[in-house]
Amino acid sequence: MPAQVPSAEALFRNVDTDHSGKISKQEFAEQMGGDWNAEAEELWSRMDLDEDGEVELQEMQYAMTV
Repeated sequence: MPAQVPSAEALFRNVDTDHSGKISKQEFAEQMGGDWNAEAEELWSRMDLDEDGEVELQEMQYAMTV
């Protein structure tokens, strides 16, 4: 049986460790192993649609559907 892919909301809650309702670059980097590299930057730029330096649930949901 294939592993289930977590929903965007479940992933968001896991990464939003301070429960602010937004994912900071620091929180995201920690989930990426602590290093901010080209891969992390690419993923971040796909999610931070309004370029405010934080990712909200709606942005993550959209990024996961594109």
